[in-house]
Amino acid sequence: IQTWNSTAFAEDEVVTGALSGAQGRVIDFKGNTTIRLVDVTMGSSTTAGYDNITGSFRANETITAPSGAQANTSAVVGGDLERFSGDVLYIENRSPVTRADDQIEDVKLIIEF
Repeated sequence: IQTWNSTAFAEDEVVTGALSGAQGRVIDFKGNTTIRLVDVTMGSSTTAGYDNITGSFRANETITAPSGAQANTSAVVGGDLERFSGDVLYIENRSPVTRADDQIEDVKLIIEF
C-alpha cells in the first residue's frame, strides 16, 4: 500500500478497486502496509491487471471499503496456491456395495450414558 486514509480495513469487509472494478473480501490488514484478500471477483475493466487477466486488481489503484477505509496500491501480488494443482494425499479404495432396489437394511445405534 502506498497511501492509506487511516481508517482500518475490517476482516470480511468487501473492497472494490476504483479502476478495475474488481472486488475481494479482506482476510487481514497488517501493519498498514499489506491487505490480503480472498474470494476475488473480476471487475468490468477491459484493461489487464497484475495477472494479465482483464478486470483484475491493478497497481496504483484506489481500493475502497464501505466502512470508509481507502488505500492506494503500490503493487498487487497473487497467492502462492495454484488452482487445480497438487497431489491427492489419501484415497480409500473400498469396493462398492451392491444393493437391490427392494432391499431393506436395519441400522442399530447403541448410545450409552
